[in-house]
Amino acid sequence: MEKFLITLGLITDVCVHAGVRSVGVNAMINHTSSHWEQYDSTGFGDFIPAGTCRYFPEAILCKLYLNKYCKDATIIKALHNILDIQGRLLDYDCAKTAVAINNIISTRLVDSVKSVCVIGDGHAIFSSLWKYLYPKSKVTMINLKKILPYDKLQGNKISSDFCYVEAEQSDHLFNSDIDLFVNIASMQEMNYDVIEYYFSMMHSSNGMKLFYCVNRASKQLPDSSVIEFDKYPWKSNDGIIIDRVAMWYRWYPSKYPPFFKPFDGEIKEKFVLLDK
Repeated sequence: MEKFLITLGLITDVCVHAGVRSVGVNAMINHTSSHWEQYDSTGFGDFIPAGTCRYFPEAILCKLYLNKYCKDATIIKALHNILDIQGRLLDYDCAKTAVAINNIISTRLVDSVKSVCVIGDGHAIFSSLWKYLYPKSKVTMINLKKILPYDKLQGNKISSDFCYVEAEQSDHLFNSDIDLFVNIASMQEMNYDVIEYYFSMMHSSNGMKLFYCVNRASKQLPDSSVIEFDKYPWKSNDGIIIDRVAMWYRWYPSKYPPFFKPFDGEIKEKFVLLDK
């Protein structure tokens, strides 16, 4: 039903009239890489409605995964509450998001974080969980225009004060007061000029300039270009908080043996205080 409404333009219209921000135009950058040209609006994460019986085996495996890698019972409880509110089944996207937030919180830096910007939040799962845990925080979601309605559809079930920003018109976020930027598994699908654009945005922030990033070490896009994690515009003076292979992001659950299957390539996790 959601895809049908979006195809008709109904959800997009609702979003435009209910707070999706479209300020400024970044005309020099094409935010749609060859990945998104090929996958359109289908390659940004799963949303499995609650009660979908054929996915129950994966949901059980995700629960085992969650209990192994997320040590904070408060996060797990909050995640299950969000799933109930949004009417979705526990899947790998939800479980890995809880683990990522667990890893961020474990650094004990979030007490000073008042504003968060999530770049590419599939179905608003990171933003929803963060807002549930920190209801006073300001949370901004940036996504491609054709994907942002999906974020808004789920985000509004959790809170009415999210800020939704189209990636194609996001330049008004330069010189903002955002403390924490987050990107999980979508910079690997961007062209280098778009990655540079977001790093410039983050460096311009008047906030804490924290950046949590989890992406493939190397990924070949459909146009044969290769995007490498270590070639992102990191700086030698970035303050390293976490810099490691994401051992919790090596396999995904499947109802078929061997039940946990490896991802195609190493995934890195980095949390930094960006050089000012």
